[in-house]
Amino acid sequence: MVVLLKGASYEYLVLMDAKRNEAKDRATNKGYQVLQQDSVAHVVKHAKLNMTGYVIFKPNEFHSKGRIKGVDTPLLLMMKENGKASMLTIANPDLHMPKWNHNMSVMPLDITHGYISGEVVSVTLDGIWRPIGYNYDLLSVKYDNQSTTLKIYTRDGKSIDLPLSKQ
Repeated sequence: MVVLLKGASYEYLVLMDAKRNEAKDRATNKGYQVLQQDSVAHVVKHAKLNMTGYVIFKPNEFHSKGRIKGVDTPLLLMMKENGKASMLTIANPDLHMPKWNHNMSVMPLDITHGYISGEVVSVTLDGIWRPIGYNYDLLSVKYDNQSTTLKIYTRDGKSIDLPLSKQ
């Protein structure tokens, strides 16, 4: 018999080469805080590193957690704050590959070797943030009501690092 639990969740922490005392200590003092864990998003903050990671599944239902106020596409994001200079890392996991609803082992060459299109995504940050240096994936920056909206070209699931300065 299989029992499905509504609203159930889990988390795990992997410690590499940890001593028994360290593992016991981390059981009570994990070093991170889960800010959100539901079907809309998973958001985790690592206090010591001042870093927050986001997996946003449902952008239309996501509400501000930390610096990220909103996105227009399901995205993976990480914000590492370091005084006035911070790093925003963005990845779009949707590769936009053509769909093939048949046997995966005999996919046509035009799908397996075909062109993968990119996508322009929008990320809105709390506060005024200015890009540090040039990044060819950053298409535009808009400031409005103490927020910053970035338009970024994403492709191939690659991570894009955007150094930012808090104003």
